[in-house]
Amino acid sequence: MREDLLQARPDDLALRRDLIVVYGNYSGILGMPWQSNLGRYEEARAYCRRSVALARELAKADPRNMTAQYGLGMALSRLGMVDPGTDNLLESLQTLREAIAIIEPIAGANPKSSNIAVQLALAIEYAGQRLGSLGQTSAAAEQYRKSLAAVDACAVTGVPYCALQAIRDEELLASLYADTGGLRMARAFADRAVAHAEAYANGDRQSDRRIGQLAKAYFVLASVSRAAGDRYQSRESARRALSLWQSVRDPNVLAFHRQAMEEARAMLREKSDFR
Repeated sequence: MREDLLQARPDDLALRRDLIVVYGNYSGILGMPWQSNLGRYEEARAYCRRSVALARELAKADPRNMTAQYGLGMALSRLGMVDPGTDNLLESLQTLREAIAIIEPIAGANPKSSNIAVQLALAIEYAGQRLGSLGQTSAAAEQYRKSLAAVDACAVTGVPYCALQAIRDEELLASLYADTGGLRMARAFADRAVAHAEAYANGDRQSDRRIGQLAKAYFVLASVSRAAGDRYQSRESARRALSLWQSVRDPNVLAFHRQAMEEARAMLREKSDFR
């Protein structure tokens, strides 16, 4: 309906802005990785590209309009964050870097905006993920640290989505260091993620999303402990993670954490020297 309206009224800027938002929301349902989605990544990319095309037109029409520039940065971020598979990693990374280049100065000019900080951190995080997939682990770690720094101020003050992003960055750093043999750093970041996830969950113990995130933090600690050869700690943390997930009733939260839940169960099935 909105597309038909825009076709009939191509100069209507409000319609263009609305359609950019609708495309973004729809692509999120289809395949945005930071939420439960349908796994329809090709379709998600197609709608993200439509969003980017409209956002570019608005940004080009008024280069001094920071709202239009920020809208383009967000549209590019969404496009870059959709799972690129193995064939489009470089294209995804390039898209995310363009988004970061647009959003970074806007964030610098608006240091009190937690929304902009999180958007910047999210784009940087996914740039780190792409670098990690390309085997550039040092560069990936640098991006995760930059993402963490972008939300540090608002996470400290307790802004929920800033706290959540900080936990995600700490988990990613813990997992990366565990995979590359930096076990001391891995354990430090895993412990930080658990502590911050506990505080995040305590903000609303009725929130399935927060409990699910706390469970994920314990799962990451279990994985790091397993890599370090501490099988007792690994099993105890895996048990804690599964116990928390079992208290979750929201099927979307459980779907989002399904792979981690399966890996936690596998840890408990492993033979152990401990009784």
